[in-house]
Formats: sequence, C-alpha cells, structure tokens
Amino acid sequence: MPDLTSRGERRREQLVAAAADILAEEGFAGVSHRTVATRAGVPLGSTTYYFDSLEDLARQALGRMGERFLTRARALLADFRSRPAPDGLEPLARLVVDMIGWSDDTPGLPLFYESYVQAGRNPGYAAAVREWNAGLVRLLPPAFEHTGRRLTPEDARLLLALCDGLLVTALAENTPDPAGSAARALAAALPRLRTG
Repeated sequence: MPDLTSRGERRREQLVAAAADILAEEGFAGVSHRTVATRAGVPLGSTTYYFDSLEDLARQALGRMGERFLTRARALLADFRSRPAPDGLEPLARLVVDMIGWSDDTPGLPLFYESYVQAGRNPGYAAAVREWNAGLVRLLPPAFEHTGRRLTPEDARLLLALCDGLLVTALAENTPDPAGSAARALAAALPRLRTG
C-alpha cells in the first residue's frame, strides 16, 4: 500500500465511499475498478494504486456500508427512545425490523442480504458483517428497556437471526411490503422470547 499524504487519504476515502454507494445500490456485481473510479471522479488507475485488489476495495466498502447501517440504526433507536414508550409490541417489532432491515426501500433489501451470502463465500468480507451484527446486538436491548422489557445479549442475537430470517423469507416469497410482513410476524413471536 502506498504512503498516503492528506491528498492521497482523501482520494482513498473517495474511492471507498463510491464503492460503498455502488455496493448498496447495485450489489457486488456493480463494483468494478471502472465503476468505482467513475463514481469517485478519479482516474481509473487510482483503484489499483490505493488498494491491493478489487476484493480489498470491496471489503473496505462493505465495512463502510456497515458503518452507515449502524449510524442509521442508532438514529432510529434515538428517535424511538425520545418518545413515550408505546403500548403493545407492534411498534417495538417495527423498530427492530427497521433497525435490522437496512432500508425501507424494498429493492435495497436483496442487495443488503447479498452481502451476507458474499461474506459466507469470502472470509475477507465476514469481519464486516460480524462487526455490524455485533453493533446491532448492542443496540437492541436499549430499545426493549424503553418499553419496560429486558433483552439479554444472547436473546438479542436470536432476535437478530429471527428478523433476518423473516425478511429473507418475505423477500423470497415476493411478499408485498416485506418489512411490514416481517414486523407483524415478529410482534407475534416476541411474547415467546424472554423479553420480560
């Protein structure tokens, strides 16, 4: 990797940000040296100068996407906690789905879950997925505390897996409003978890 001056660091940052945008919009298939350089507005050779490989760039972009993901989840949680605790489980379930599901944009959900599949195929990507999942596991208990319920880290991990499964199933079955469908199913499942 080259020594990075402040100009070089800015260019590298431009490339990672551009690759993260493409990854979120088009998935891994859209990330190429040419598309990233074009999106970043830099010469094509920049991608090979600042990154060891396209995989290295994609790994950095996936980490950036995870940072954005957790920032969004934190903002949703802060908004939820700034209001009086809601009655019933439906608002809590919807919050959980919105925090975990990345986007209200249904076309974006399959691309989001593509990152899980790619991480399963490429151990270099798995660290980014583990990091954002760990961040979510830390964010879920405060949401439950706001409603007078308790959620252990172990149950938060289970809840994360359950929500991911509900969203993937809704997408695979081409269910209209997959986030709404997952939230309704999650609200029905919550009483079965230890969230007292």
